[in-house]
Amino acid sequence: MPIDVPSDGTGPGTPIVKKRALGERFIGAMCADPERRQSTKTDGTPKTKPNGDPRYELVVTCVTMPGTTAHAEIGGEGGVPQPGDVVRLIFAGGGFAQWIEALDAQKAALGRTGRFDGRIGDVIEQTIEYGQAWNADGSKIGPELRTQAECDAVPRSQSLGYYGPLTIRAARPDEAEWDAKACQIYTDAARPDAQPSGEPFPATAGAAADTGPGF
Repeated sequence: MPIDVPSDGTGPGTPIVKKRALGERFIGAMCADPERRQSTKTDGTPKTKPNGDPRYELVVTCVTMPGTTAHAEIGGEGGVPQPGDVVRLIFAGGGFAQWIEALDAQKAALGRTGRFDGRIGDVIEQTIEYGQAWNADGSKIGPELRTQAECDAVPRSQSLGYYGPLTIRAARPDEAEWDAKACQIYTDAARPDAQPSGEPFPATAGAAADTGPGF
């Protein structure tokens, strides 16, 4: 059964799901506490907003479920993760806002009140439907891109994020084994010597979402 998330981190060294094309799908069960951290550039420099405030991203660790077609990479190598593989999803900018909206919807569906950071074993599902180009300052460039050709034509000087409906939901009866696997991974990692790797995810009620390029 699902386990309520307290506040903890997730470790490094886990492949990251890369949203690279329209039509890609990820489905997995959350198996670690979400971690909020400051986004960094490719050279490791922290990202900030125009006013100097930090730009944050959310790291969500999942055990991959059947039906996933999105790629996951680490160190420049990877492929489509197999069912049972543990991967990380990075929600930044518009993706961060999507996560908050999906989490609030799950909270309402469960009839919860107060702080709710999600539950270990809940299913995270997303299919990429469009791309969006962004300026370095976090402002959108043009309309949503609904064909792969349009996405591929975005110049390297701009950031390109891929988006689609994001759902956080309880596992269905036919997905019970993945709920159980996620909870077992979480339990096995909850050792006395385990150290958080970042800031705990804050309560979503009234939280101001970051905006800007996503993945």
